[in-house]
Amino acid sequence: METLLNDGYCPECQLNNEDVTLLLNRDDFWECPKSHLQLAVNGVDAVILKFRAIGQFRSEPTYGTKEINGAILTRSKGNSIFTDQTIFNSHDELREYLLNEVEPPLEFSLQNLAETYAKYKYGNPFTNENNPLTYKRQSKYFKIDFENSNIIKKLEKRDSEEERTYPYYYTHLYRLLLSLFEKYYNGDASWLPEMGMSQIEVDLCKKYFDGSAIEEMARDIVKKKLFVFIVDLIKIIYQGNAPSFTIEPPSTVVAEQQKDFLRLHLICGHKYDHISKELGVPRATLTTWYETLRAEREHIAKIRVVWSRKKFTPVFEDFYKWYEKLERKCHYCHITETQIAEMVDNGKLTTKRLATRGRRLEYDRKDPNLTYDLSNIVLCCYWCNNAKTDTFSYDEFLKVGEQFKLIWQNRLLQ
Repeated sequence: METLLNDGYCPECQLNNEDVTLLLNRDDFWECPKSHLQLAVNGVDAVILKFRAIGQFRSEPTYGTKEINGAILTRSKGNSIFTDQTIFNSHDELREYLLNEVEPPLEFSLQNLAETYAKYKYGNPFTNENNPLTYKRQSKYFKIDFENSNIIKKLEKRDSEEERTYPYYYTHLYRLLLSLFEKYYNGDASWLPEMGMSQIEVDLCKKYFDGSAIEEMARDIVKKKLFVFIVDLIKIIYQGNAPSFTIEPPSTVVAEQQKDFLRLHLICGHKYDHISKELGVPRATLTTWYETLRAEREHIAKIRVVWSRKKFTPVFEDFYKWYEKLERKCHYCHITETQIAEMVDNGKLTTKRLATRGRRLEYDRKDPNLTYDLSNIVLCCYWCNNAKTDTFSYDEFLKVGEQFKLIWQNRLLQ
């Protein structure tokens, strides 16, 4: 029986008759550049950590030691960087520890990122399948965390820049991606596509399951299709890829009838019986449309909230038509919501009220003494709205807005 010491080489690679020199990484651990196994030196102990690194090295330590040669190889306590005081007395003990307790040496790939997250989120805790370390390592490498909803802000910016219509917003896809992980783990796709999905979600579902009888597919085939679906969604959401599918819209007649249905029901307030007679469509079909056009319904509902909150004087139907034709930029300084987001994210534009105002354009009455009539309202940014108040007339502030415009242009170029 012998006590295993470290000689400056990776102990895991040495089991395979390879001498790979350990390098100091950014976390002050000694890391193998091949297997990414990590050792933390605490006193005379070289603790073999159960989580691997991602290959970020440096030459000088901040807090750690400059020397590892001669340290005693020990196990780590739980998932910590500290020793549990158990030393290795044989290579067989070391091999068993690496095999059963240390994170496996997976290569970095979007496939492994997706697979490890599914296991971490839905795996069996009794078999340690849901150990987060493997996923966290892949996540750190790609800088992708599926549980960080800040990605939605980036998707909103992308939707605006590409001028995508609401049914095809990328923001819908983040919700879809999160739901797919559980379906993939369980090998269940019987719900695809489901009622209430946006059009881009439906189109993508059709791409991967193209009308096939899902319930008749073998579970492993379903899982393979779902896995490819997940990886492609990751590329679209996090890497900026464009969806690759052919959109097959409903027939022109049906599409126009659906628009008329939403207008008559949600905008004009007519009942199903009236709409059924006017469009010549059965009530059952109207009910189906109502469920499948969820994204469009939510879009109209948001516009109605704006209309009711400000107490605009025109009826909702007139306001809706006006709103849909609006160009999303400030009437005075011409800044767009996309440009606002860019400057805010880069620290070039700020306000103490940013949590509640600033990111979205607002509504200004050209003459504050008159009502919110369509002829008296314009879109404007928070900064112009805050500066104009009732001090400047509409014509006066058009000139002020030109100065604001020059300031924004200068900041955007910096």
